[in-house]
Formats: sequence, structure tokens, C-alpha cells
Amino acid sequence: MPYLDFAFDIGSSNPSTKDFVDSFKTKFHTDPQNFSVITYDGAKLVFRTIENSKSIDAAKLVDALNGTRDYAGVFGPVSVTDRNVNFTFHFKQWH
Repeated sequence: MPYLDFAFDIGSSNPSTKDFVDSFKTKFHTDPQNFSVITYDGAKLVFRTIENSKSIDAAKLVDALNGTRDYAGVFGPVSVTDRNVNFTFHFKQWH
């Protein structure tokens, strides 16, 4: 049965995704779920924005995040527009 889900692929050959999955499995002894990956990428994006902005001022960070285009996280490309986080969905097949 097909369903719509986040585009995260635990079997991806992308080096950053593979490294994340391997590290997660080593630390937690289980596969990462979508929300683990989203949280990881979100935190990395926020910390990168703080570092680049050299500020923790909320208004400055929102402005900087709104300029994010095709951030290459382990989840896939992420963009932020008008405070909305945009990421890819895929149709998957229930086995």
C-alpha cells in the first residue's frame, strides 16, 4: 500500500546520511526514525545559523533562517521560506 512520508532513506549511500545512520545505530542500538533525523538536521541548521550570524538575537536568526536554500542535511535538501521549513516527501510502499 503506498503512503506519503518524509524523504529520509535509511539505506541511502549519501556519505552524510550513512555516517548519521551508522553513528545513531552505534549509540542507540536501533535505527533512526524520521523525527530523529529532522531534529538532528534542525539543530545543526540553527547552530550553523548562529555561528554564521554571530548572534543569538531571535529576529536576526529568523531573518537568517528565512534565507536558507537547499541546506544539505542528512534528511535531504531543506529550505526555509516565511518561517516555513520546506523539505521533500516521497511516496513509499508498505511491505
